Amino acid sequence: MAAPAAPGPQNRLDEWQGQILLGLARLIQNMLAGRRKRLDVALRNWAMRGAHAHGVDPRVITRAVGLSDAQVRKALGGGKPGGEQKNGEQKNGG
Repeated sequence: MAAPAAPGPQNRLDEWQGQILLGLARLIQNMLAGRRKRLDVALRNWAMRGAHAHGVDPRVITRAVGLSDAQVRKALGGGKPGGEQKNGEQKNGG
């Protein structure tokens, strides 16, 4: 599933906020990539989603942060790794 299309910046402030959040995502990725912890990844993903919400294109995020397209799409969609099912899901037989 493709990442949702980024909304266009509403004004200069939105564009500025998007660039700040993209810079934060890039900083987190570069400084903490060797020592990944769940909080680091969650913070990086939060910054990438914020940048996207403020009009930064997913392709720009991919280039700036240095992740694969799939990783960025997953982070922007907030998806969990494949193969997980909700607890209590049952198939009806017959």
